[in-house]
Amino acid sequence: MEVARSRENEARELLMQKKKLLQALEKTKRRLEVLDDLSMKINEVRIFLLLIFKKSTYLHKQAMMESALRLYLRSVNHV
Repeated sequence: MEVARSRENEARELLMQKKKLLQALEKTKRRLEVLDDLSMKINEVRIFLLLIFKKSTYLHKQAMMESALRLYLRSVNHV
């Protein structure tokens, strides 16, 4: 009887550990998704800046870069 109770406790403990592990994995998955979204936004800004620099004069480039930076910072704050 004591052995059976001990095994039940072990089984409960293992189930609790499994639940905690699955929760941690889910949190990690969500973090990876957020980082992936952020990476895509950064890449979009990079492409946008490359296009700006190819088509603009120096002063215009500076103004557009500041505008792009503001847009980027706004998008990062919404992640």
